[in-house]
Amino acid sequence: MEQAKELSTAINAAKEAGKILLNNLESESVIKVKDRQDVATNADLASEKEIIEIIESEFPGHNILSEESKPKEKGSEVTWIIDPLDGTKNYFRKIPLFTVSIALAKKKKLFWA
Repeated sequence: MEQAKELSTAINAAKEAGKILLNNLESESVIKVKDRQDVATNADLASEKEIIEIIESEFPGHNILSEESKPKEKGSEVTWIIDPLDGTKNYFRKIPLFTVSIALAKKKKLFWA
């Protein structure tokens, strides 16, 4: 039963993050240059924040590993792995080929991505 709740939470978080990405697509700007080939946008950070808030509201004791922020290591055997905007280059160029990626690992076994 817990796995169904986790999947439902991931789907909800991805949908809410996707709304943020779509709402900001036309007005996006780079706010952080990670290296020559990698940037972060306002939407990256807003999407990540929404995903983390949703996951932590349902599973406050789980670890979170996300692309745009420091890992939240809570000593759990469960870790959420998040890319809040997979396809940032396309997104920034206003090419609608991007996604929200959320995976779950339990005892280092990946469940979905």
